[in-house]
Amino acid sequence: MAAEPSANGPNGRDASGRFALGNSGGPGNPHARLVGVLRSALLRSVTEEDMHAIVTKLVDLAKDGHVPAAREVLPRATRG
Repeated sequence: MAAEPSANGPNGRDASGRFALGNSGGPGNPHARLVGVLRSALLRSVTEEDMHAIVTKLVDLAKDGHVPAAREVLPRATRG
């Protein structure tokens, strides 16, 4: 016995391709909460002095020809 077709179409969208009324949407990102917790922990742990030391080291490495360091520094230093 075949299942009754969805009133919202086969994929929950209306004729113009927009999500139809009553579409419950997806489950969302299951990792978003953990990423938020980890980001908060990082922000609490890294001080302004830490950031200054890290950036200084990156700039020094870039000056010495370390291409990955230059790729981190240059785009951020040239944004207007």
